[in-house]
Amino acid sequence: MLDVTDRTTIWGGGSLYQLWHKRLQVLVAYSIVAAVVSLIAWIVLVVLATVVSSPRDAVENVPIAVLIGIVVSATLLAFSRWSATLGISSMPLSDEVAEARVRTILESICTQVGVSMPEIAQMDSPAIEVASFTKLRTQLIVLSQGAISSLSTLELEAVLAREIAKVRSGLSNYDAYLLLPRKLLAFLTFGAYPESMTLSLAQEVMLVDLASLAITRFPPSLISVLKKLREEETFCELKGAAAKGSSWIWLNPPMISGSKTLLDDRIAQLEEW
Repeated sequence: MLDVTDRTTIWGGGSLYQLWHKRLQVLVAYSIVAAVVSLIAWIVLVVLATVVSSPRDAVENVPIAVLIGIVVSATLLAFSRWSATLGISSMPLSDEVAEARVRTILESICTQVGVSMPEIAQMDSPAIEVASFTKLRTQLIVLSQGAISSLSTLELEAVLAREIAKVRSGLSNYDAYLLLPRKLLAFLTFGAYPESMTLSLAQEVMLVDLASLAITRFPPSLISVLKKLREEETFCELKGAAAKGSSWIWLNPPMISGSKTLLDDRIAQLEEW
């Protein structure tokens, strides 16, 4: 339930989501990467020392292995903002009328909140989906063909405002860092990750919904979009493990068990507002 302080924060343009949660997620993700790489490097060093009959014992190889793990993890962290859209099949909008419509709405939102105009791309899917990516210093918003063709102007404004809320709060920047390790995990598990909606993910999705209320002109439009998502039978499918690793940043996280169930809670939260 939202109290008066929460409502004042949102209407004042603030976000209820605390970015230290995201910073912690980034730290944990890349610490795990460093630990795994260090372990693999240590095993390789021990095996090599045994093969070449090196006088170095297993303990002496630990600092070297740890250093290798830290370097690899830091390299991946630096590369993460380059690879944000890895595995995402997107293209420039082919319909000039649709592009002009989306761009006009987006320019209005960006001018209102004071953020730079992001790039726009579309994904070939009949389902209603939208997500934002940070690639280096450039923001990219990807909309599905279904979202462009089936949403009204106010509904389109609502979903675009939701993505701009992530950009303005800095949430999308941390998402960019987290995309790479989660895509790697999805690849290593042959697409088995992510399998279900976690509590922390559900809370983040719902808080982003709330953050968009201070931006859109007509908040009930987002409720309308979520109801369409709940009622539609077409479900967006991201092809490939790398693409599936980005499931959690989409409007209705595709291919994750519990996404549809969460829609009821998201609608109830917004209707309470």
